[in-house]
Amino acid sequence: MAKARRSLSTTLIPLLVFLFLFRLFLQNSFPVIGDEAYYFYWGHHAAGGYYDLPPMIGWWERVFTLFSDEPFWLRLPNLLVMIAVAFGMREWLSISTARAKATTTSLLFFFSPVPFLAVLVSHDVTLLFFTFFSALLFYRGYQVPNPRKEFLYSGALWGGAFLSKYFAVFVLPFYLFWFFTRKPEERKYSQMGWFTLGAFPFVFQHFYWNAHHCWANFVFNLVTRQQVDEGPIYKTFGFFVLYLLVLITPVFWPNLITSSKKKWLNSRSQLESFFLGMWIVPISFFGLTALMGRGQGLHWYLPYVPFFFLWIGLRFPLEELKRKLRWMMYLTYLFSMVALVSILAPDATIGKIVSNRYPLEYQVAFHGQEWAEKIAAELNTSMWGETDLVLTDGYSQASVLDHELHRYFLKDFFWSQASLPPVGVWGGGTRFGRVFDWTVLFPDFEGKNVAFVSRTLIPSAQWSTYFEEYRVSQKELNGQKFWLYMGRGFHARQYVADVLIPSWKKNYPHFFLEDLFPTRCELRE
Repeated sequence: MAKARRSLSTTLIPLLVFLFLFRLFLQNSFPVIGDEAYYFYWGHHAAGGYYDLPPMIGWWERVFTLFSDEPFWLRLPNLLVMIAVAFGMREWLSISTARAKATTTSLLFFFSPVPFLAVLVSHDVTLLFFTFFSALLFYRGYQVPNPRKEFLYSGALWGGAFLSKYFAVFVLPFYLFWFFTRKPEERKYSQMGWFTLGAFPFVFQHFYWNAHHCWANFVFNLVTRQQVDEGPIYKTFGFFVLYLLVLITPVFWPNLITSSKKKWLNSRSQLESFFLGMWIVPISFFGLTALMGRGQGLHWYLPYVPFFFLWIGLRFPLEELKRKLRWMMYLTYLFSMVALVSILAPDATIGKIVSNRYPLEYQVAFHGQEWAEKIAAELNTSMWGETDLVLTDGYSQASVLDHELHRYFLKDFFWSQASLPPVGVWGGGTRFGRVFDWTVLFPDFEGKNVAFVSRTLIPSAQWSTYFEEYRVSQKELNGQKFWLYMGRGFHARQYVADVLIPSWKKNYPHFFLEDLFPTRCELRE
């Protein structure tokens, strides 16, 4: 008797349900690290822009921080965007292929390890969302008889992508290439006019804000950030290749070897060509910058990954896609188990890798609430009364402390009325995280009480001269020492003149656009 074979749905639905529930567990349980907490900080300080990046993720997080500071809630945009993009992929493919094939392709993307397990990519999900749906409407604009709305909305969505990250510009060369390679009857300059009109308000807002804030985004991304040595070219390009292999996943590695036989790059339809271009063109820019010795992050490529899977969905038959999906979910299950062990036993896993190099940072990441509670207890029992300002010696620690203090004081979902002292950075800090230069107005704290949390013991000369009285106490977090300085009668104006103004002159240099659009940089002047 022939052995009965279970259908794909019968074998994978239990694993699908388990993986999705684990994704929710990971979203709630993974510790909040410095960079992620930094974007949560943006959510508590709504503004027209921020120092490092355009403001979109801060605007998104602002909506969520109104209700709760729990990690599960603040990370919800990550999950919702992945679901929205997967659904959009299915609907897009359903126009030109079978529904079952479209669904399988969208699941391949959703359950691939990087999109599925990436709970710390808040600053990239907005770029992913706007880039994907901008491309969808851009392509649709060539399929309908009167595409004015399609190009207008595509431009507006691209504008949202531009306000997420500058990497949005990497798709513009392909948009232009696609436009100029259409047949004359399909190509009308009014189409790009409507696209430009949709994008203009977002681009204008960004330039206007920068013009009144020392051109901070441009200075940081085009000047300051480029001065860092990322290592030899073989290292930066090697990581570029490695990242691509990770995103493609081992499930598709065998197909790379046999690509010459299948002639992968020979598109068989207009839609295939569009998907391939939306994947290859942005990735090629990353390859070029890697050859120039610029380091990159794996999450930078995430906004373009859906187009790789859409292209795959058109290249492979349904049965092969189903096999790929089965192996993809097994692979993600394996990575999920590694993540689970790391969360349940961090000291024996992640701690072995990072605790020697970043001992206090590791403890703060995995025991952030305990760290914040130790500090908060001192703020509430200060002999000089209420603490008006809390500082740390770096933006990462300041961001985590601000996040955990909100969780510590504002325990009740939505309803708590407790107030918190603002959190900032002591000293010049680093070239990163300089949004604190605008959110903390030091002259307002003249004569106030200030607490300073430091990873090291600081010479009294660097601290005592700025206070009428001060005291220092040593604290511990799971064996790792840190120091808490409490000061009364803060000489804020002297501190600004001695410490901050020299730092601001260094981190806000003259930018050439100031000659074209004269504005005043208050921090420098």
